[in-house]
Amino acid sequence: MASHILRHYLLGAMLLVSFSAFSEDKLEIPKLGEGEGYLLLGLYVHDIIPSKIMLKGDGFLSTESMTDLIPGDQYDLIAVKAGEYTFDRVYNNALLNDKIYWDLEAIDFTVKVEPGTISYGGHLISEVQASRQAIFRLRNRGSQALEYLEYCCSSLLENYKLKYTGKVTDPYLTKLQEKK
Repeated sequence: MASHILRHYLLGAMLLVSFSAFSEDKLEIPKLGEGEGYLLLGLYVHDIIPSKIMLKGDGFLSTESMTDLIPGDQYDLIAVKAGEYTFDRVYNNALLNDKIYWDLEAIDFTVKVEPGTISYGGHLISEVQASRQAIFRLRNRGSQALEYLEYCCSSLLENYKLKYTGKVTDPYLTKLQEKK
């Protein structure tokens, strides 16, 4: 029984530490230009940590990347031109061989960015194992993404709505934001 309670305290402490790394004081919120929207990238890393994840946009020179990856949940908020962005490549861990990558373009993990909103297309789940077997999935974790934004940058939510732009609509996320 005591170990069960201790586990809950440790889990709570770990969540606090991970969220404190993204406090509003430390997160630099980019300004939007004309025709731009915010893209909230969500990533969950299992097992081996990739060195970099690339996104490709539909415009000229519209490539973005996530670097400085850590195990578990993480987010990146960037200002980009409205359009479609596809998770393109996941590069292997730098200590193993960061020249090797997995091509995700054929899987069609597309995120749509709408101007004047915070667009979220789902969490990319990355499971790269030592055997070099890799599994990638895109999952809607909109309520967790909203919780992250409320913690790190609540002032941003005063002016912009979080919109899930995955393949199906998310009425739950809309309802959550209406209650606030």
